[in-house]
Amino acid sequence: MSREFQFIVVTPPAQSDPATAIAASRAGAIGILDCQFISDEQITREALRRLAAFGRNKRGVKIDGFDEDWAARVISWTPAELSVVVFTGCTPGFLEQQIRLFHKRDVTVLLECTTHDQARTGERLGVDGLIAKGNEAAGSIGEETTFVLLQRTAGSTSLPVWAHGGVGLHGVAACYAAGAAGAVLDGQLWLTRECSLPAAVKDCIRRMDGSETVCIGKEAGETFRVYAKPGAPEIDQLRKELAGLTTGATHAEKPRIWGRTMRARTGWDSGNIWLLGQDAAFASSFAQVTNREK
Repeated sequence: MSREFQFIVVTPPAQSDPATAIAASRAGAIGILDCQFISDEQITREALRRLAAFGRNKRGVKIDGFDEDWAARVISWTPAELSVVVFTGCTPGFLEQQIRLFHKRDVTVLLECTTHDQARTGERLGVDGLIAKGNEAAGSIGEETTFVLLQRTAGSTSLPVWAHGGVGLHGVAACYAAGAAGAVLDGQLWLTRECSLPAAVKDCIRRMDGSETVCIGKEAGETFRVYAKPGAPEIDQLRKELAGLTTGATHAEKPRIWGRTMRARTGWDSGNIWLLGQDAAFASSFAQVTNREK
């Protein structure tokens, strides 16, 4: 018997335009506004309002538990029309508290996991589903590839598991065969008409073949996959600063210091760090399909 395969579409990090999530929700996917790197209250509230007002069906928000105070404020602004929340980077105590609160509101709670241990913790605390985010994806990642992490996670839980990272037009069947409940799309859709990333960013994505991304930060306790702009100094500068950022810090403090640095520098203007995964190389082919269908 066949089973449902559900796509989750996530907007670009550090970008408040919910248009991609709105379009995805109207097309039958779960449209998610990524609020991890948006730090302005008015902008965040307006983006949530627009997603609630103009989206359809399942839609929601992605929240980083790294800054629990800010996360709690975003949660308090989330309109009732948003029925899905994706958490990442949470402590078990904060996540457990939010699961209870959202379940009272009949909101589905998903946990983005970069390791199998995180997935087991999420299941124990009562999340409704898991996102297996592999090494190919953008932003904070673990060591395992998406397909390996997906198989390990799906094989050890009764919860639905979504695959995130490296999913192309022909990879969906493999994810389905491995037991995935669906797949997460982000960079693959950032050349579509609805995505309002700057033209310079889209031009770079259009030329990508997947080799342009690098991983940075493992020695500080949190690895990020980012785009290494040819000839641009941002990544080299960040690498030079990395050792100094955590000098004298304890093992537990290093990831938080490094995380704050990355979150402050993430964006899409010149001089920012672009969070792009290897799967952004699929964006041109995805855009040709989606734009042709409209």
